[in-house]
Amino acid sequence: MAEGTDLTFFFNVVVVLVSSGCDDNWLEYGNYCYFFQIKTLHGKSWRDAYLSCQVMGASLLSIEDEAENFFIKSILKNESVQKGSFWIGLNDACNNREFKWSDNTIPQFFNWLPRKPNNAGNGENCVETNDIGWNDNDCDVKNGFICKSVK
Repeated sequence: MAEGTDLTFFFNVVVVLVSSGCDDNWLEYGNYCYFFQIKTLHGKSWRDAYLSCQVMGASLLSIEDEAENFFIKSILKNESVQKGSFWIGLNDACNNREFKWSDNTIPQFFNWLPRKPNNAGNGENCVETNDIGWNDNDCDVKNGFICKSVK
């Protein structure tokens, strides 16, 4: 495979659907569709992940409640998913430690890992998730990412 090639993963999830309102390679949950882009050879910065979601007519993932967070974590725990971190839309772009979603919604739910956010080195303004919880990290770190759109 050529260096820098992006790979999209799709895996089997046992779900009963009457009809899906989501495009191929997107997963449906509630009124939304979700796209999981694994970290490829180089991954994407938070900004590049944000722009990639925008190109697809979506936003970087915002999580509204514990049930939605459980859905995301269950996907990330799936053995066919590459382990690692995925960018979500939560960020502190103003560097004032007030995190907001990239789709301009106010966070109502948080799933921080223990002792996070910690803003290590005074430069962790973007948020990544894994199958356990959320971590603030440098926005230039290369990760996979999750997009979300209304169906």
